[in-house]
Amino acid sequence: MSTTRAPRNDPRGLVYALWETALNCELPIESVNGEYDSGQFALTLRFADALKACDDAFLFGTMAREVAAGMGLLLSFLPKPIPDYCGSGLHVNFSLLDSTGDNATCRDGGLPASARQCVSGLIHHHESLAGFLATTVNGWHRLRWPATGRTGLATTDWSR
Repeated sequence: MSTTRAPRNDPRGLVYALWETALNCELPIESVNGEYDSGQFALTLRFADALKACDDAFLFGTMAREVAAGMGLLLSFLPKPIPDYCGSGLHVNFSLLDSTGDNATCRDGGLPASARQCVSGLIHHHESLAGFLATTVNGWHRLRWPATGRTGLATTDWSR
């Protein structure tokens, strides 16, 4: 990673400190990108099997909070801690492989039954899975539609 620090977006060099510490801890950061708002960054962890990916995400969060605290900063991972600024989200990408280790999606331009079943299961269980991704009260509130009190995840029209 370049040691050039963006003075307006990261004046204390937190992102550089996170990158260096993650490297020393063998946490696989694949990329760092500045996001829309000042002080907002996307850090991408390298793909891994499900258990290792979960461990890496947890360890990264813990490590990042400690690095920030050491710099006199509070790192919250809240989706929208400041109402007048842009919010952030957690993106989870996964690969669906067949028994031979090949990509099981979109072979020959079509979506095989196993891929359709995988997506169907995710849609069916999306509300309960959200509990793993929005693990704080504030995170959960961000998923709710204010007018109805229902979770934003309760509407699955976007997935059709």
